[in-house]
Amino acid sequence: YADVALVHRTERSLASVGGFYSLYEDLIAYELYPPFAARPYNFAAASVAGLEAEGEWRPHPWVAGTLGYTLLVSRNLRDDPRYYLKELPYRPRHRLSARVSGGPRWLTGRVEVAAQSSQFTNRTEEAVLPGRTFVHAGVSSSFGRAPELTLSVELKNVFDARAEDLDGYPLPGRSAFVTLARRSLS
Repeated sequence: YADVALVHRTERSLASVGGFYSLYEDLIAYELYPPFAARPYNFAAASVAGLEAEGEWRPHPWVAGTLGYTLLVSRNLRDDPRYYLKELPYRPRHRLSARVSGGPRWLTGRVEVAAQSSQFTNRTEEAVLPGRTFVHAGVSSSFGRAPELTLSVELKNVFDARAEDLDGYPLPGRSAFVTLARRSLS
C-alpha cells in the first residue's frame, strides 16, 4: 500500500489532493448471486488505485463549505481471462460529497449532498447497482455553556431517492430525526 498527498492550508481554506495504490493477495469480497444472495469469493490478486481531493472554505466565521471527491479504479488481477482486469464488486468508481453550513451558534443550518456512481456486484461485470444521489438538510441550535445543550432537526434523503446497497435491500427513504445532546465542558 502506498499513498501520497499535497496539502495547502490558509486561515480560511484547506485544499488537499492525494493518490493511493494498493496491491492485494487473497482478497475476500462478496458477489451477488441472484435472487437476493451474496457469497464470499477469493480474488487471488487485485489492485486498487485512486485519487482523493478535498477542499474546505470558510469565508466568514459563520459560513463554511466542504467538497470531497474520490476516483477509484479497481482491477481483478486473476489469471482467468474471463475476469482479468475487470472491476472488483461493490467499489463505485466515483464518489462526491459536499456540505454547506452557516449561521450563528443559536441557529445553524446545513445542506449535504452525497453521490456515487454505479457499481458492479459481481466479477463478470454483468450485475450493476445504479448510481445514486442523496440530499440531507438540517438545523441546530446550541444554548447554554455548562452544560451546553444542542437541539437538532435533520431531514435525510430530502427528495426520497430510491437506492440499494445490495440488490433487493433498499436504503431508507426520506426520514426525519430530532436529537437533543448535552455536553459538559470541563
